[in-house]
Amino acid sequence: MVNQDELGRIRALAQSYFVPYYREIVEQHPEGIDSRDVKAQVRQLLIDRFDIDIQDEQLFGSNANGSRADQWASNLISNYVLDDYMLVAHRGRGRGATLWPGTADNSIPPQVDGPGLGDEDLAGLNARPPASVSTNPRSRAAEVFQRSVQLAEYVRTQNGFRCAIGGSQCIEFEARNHRPYIEVHHIVPMSFQNTTSVNLDRTSNMVPLCVGCHKRVHRGGAETARLVLDKVLEWFEMKNGVSFDVANVDVGLGVTAVDLMTMYGAMADEA
Repeated sequence: MVNQDELGRIRALAQSYFVPYYREIVEQHPEGIDSRDVKAQVRQLLIDRFDIDIQDEQLFGSNANGSRADQWASNLISNYVLDDYMLVAHRGRGRGATLWPGTADNSIPPQVDGPGLGDEDLAGLNARPPASVSTNPRSRAAEVFQRSVQLAEYVRTQNGFRCAIGGSQCIEFEARNHRPYIEVHHIVPMSFQNTTSVNLDRTSNMVPLCVGCHKRVHRGGAETARLVLDKVLEWFEMKNGVSFDVANVDVGLGVTAVDLMTMYGAMADEA
């Protein structure tokens, strides 16, 4: 008998539900594993644990394009999600990808008693130490600091999958998972992680932005970027009841609007 509670939870949690199961499998293969093999094992794991088959069209139907039911799960765990969690080497169109484990602190199993992260889960993820992986031991530039898919999803959810800026300049569209596509911006850029012992991948340093506003603050001219940043900081204080610089004083870097603009300018100069 299909566990209807778990079925509902899978639908509600979407991407953040599957990631711990992907991690569980991929971490058993430090030499790398084909992404298609991972998806097959995730399918079997869900059958074994919850009596739910993601290829069962009676449960999940077909997507808008009329493809097989298991595409529903594939869309939830698309490669851009895996990029945030682990190392991915794409082998070309139609040829899949090879996955390697990232770090062990990225995701935690979903709550048993409800969707989303509980207060204790949230605090634990926010307080975790920075962790990185390297795609090339000879190059520091190849060092990648791990980000939490679950924290990013939490930030999107808390703002109802809306851009913190809002307005006619926003670029809004439906993602493949049929939800509004919203990115998560790290106000102090992750490129500064080596300059602080505090993990910059935490909710007090994150804000949901549409792709347009995200590009404007990182790649726009000084005036354009400053307009977005000012609205980001205004949104942050309204949402959290405290200013961004006060909430992130422990970072040990200057985190005023002027300091942040300098960081973004440095990034633009390096691009």
